[in-house]
Amino acid sequence: MKVRRIVIISLLIAIASILGYVESLIPISLVPGVKLGLANIIILYAIYHFKWYEALIITLFRIVLVSLVLGSFLNIGFFMSLSGGLLSFLIMILLKQIKKLSLVFISITGALIHGIGQVLVATFVMNASEVVYYLPFIMLLSIPTGVIVGVIVARLNKYDFMKETKDEQDVQ
Repeated sequence: MKVRRIVIISLLIAIASILGYVESLIPISLVPGVKLGLANIIILYAIYHFKWYEALIITLFRIVLVSLVLGSFLNIGFFMSLSGGLLSFLIMILLKQIKKLSLVFISITGALIHGIGQVLVATFVMNASEVVYYLPFIMLLSIPTGVIVGVIVARLNKYDFMKETKDEQDVQ
């Protein structure tokens, strides 16, 4: 992997982590644990501009770093975030292969799957089927957040940060 690629991936991990931390400070009181999904802007961008395993690295590092900063590493919140993040990532990677699907649709689906993954883990870990009653509210809130993330990424897709400039090509 080229140094430039490693640096850009590291910057994306940092940006995603900062966005993840910032969104933890924004209370959405309608449903406990629901967030805006700002870090998913970086993840979805990475899915479209990087190799799948590089986007996965960004996803995993973001989840671990944010949980370490928030003091939730290896507790139920961490595993809910991990399961939601990985399921969402997998679905978005698969849906991206279907060329006719819009980026906004893929983003909404990723947000919906993220919520489902979190509820599944919460139900299993807490051994409480009542958690499933949160699912309709989570799904409802996932749609506008998925739209927002998808629209932002569609605008960001105009910029390919991995593209080398003429000056960089001359140096090599």
